[in-house]
Amino acid sequence: MDKEEKAKVLVELGGIDEGIYDSLVAEHLNQTKDRCLEIRKFLDENDIEQVADLAHSVKGSSGNLRLQRLYEAAQELEAAAKSGDASTSLSLLLDTLEKENNICIGTE
Repeated sequence: MDKEEKAKVLVELGGIDEGIYDSLVAEHLNQTKDRCLEIRKFLDENDIEQVADLAHSVKGSSGNLRLQRLYEAAQELEAAAKSGDASTSLSLLLDTLEKENNICIGTE
């Protein structure tokens, strides 16, 4: 997120302090990394309901923090899990979510 976009987000969030926002984002990204590991475990166990629940949680927090690409990746994973559409590869959608999270963290 560039400086101009970040300034708009800070205003949208009620004028939150940039340092507090940065801390919230860092914590969310760390939690998302852990949630992706949990989602992968639930995929391996074929517990699609848990996959959808965790994706929903990531989606909500990402949306609240205005992390749009991460939000969209989580939204796609949640929708696919809830639809039960076997043609949609949940594993590939999880890979996309992990990639977007890594981009936000700065490791990709």
